[in-house]
Parts: sequence; C-alpha cells; structure tokens
Amino acid sequence: MKIKTVALAAFAVAGLLTGAQASAQEKLTVWWVKGFYKAEDDALFAAIKKYEAKNKNVKIELSQYPIQDMIPKTVAALDAGSPPDVAYGDSSTSR
Repeated sequence: MKIKTVALAAFAVAGLLTGAQASAQEKLTVWWVKGFYKAEDDALFAAIKKYEAKNKNVKIELSQYPIQDMIPKTVAALDAGSPPDVAYGDSSTSR
C-alpha cells in the first residue's frame, strides 16, 4: 500500500507543521486530489481518522477535487487570500 504510506506521511508532516495552529483553530481545511483508485481514497480517509483520533480537538474538513481542478482552485484561493491549511495534488501533464 504505497499510497497509504504516502498519505500517512503527508498528514504526519502537515500535523507537525500546523500542530500549534490546529489546536488553536480546532479545524484544518484540507484539499486533496480525488484518488484514481478507491484504495487511495480509503487510505486518505483512514489517515484522517487516525489523525483526528490522536488530536481530539481537531476536525479535518476534507474536500476532494479532480486532478485537473487542483491547480486552478489552489491558485484562486491563494489570490483570494483564503487558501486551505493543507493542499495536495499531483500533475499528470507532460511537456
């Protein structure tokens, strides 16, 4: 389950980076690319559940988007000054 390992690692890093901020705000907004396989999404949901179990005062607000929407949505959120706390998307384009 390589995807599960990646998802857990990403949330561990996000938790370390936003730990102090998360405990103060009690909610983390996460934008994540929609998985190609069901197992990818299942691993993400399990990582969120595990994170919330360890950090009982933090609720993860997850939004999943198709891969082609992640960059435009993230750029628009940055321009508007309201980016999510954590965003992950990968690119499948080649040049």
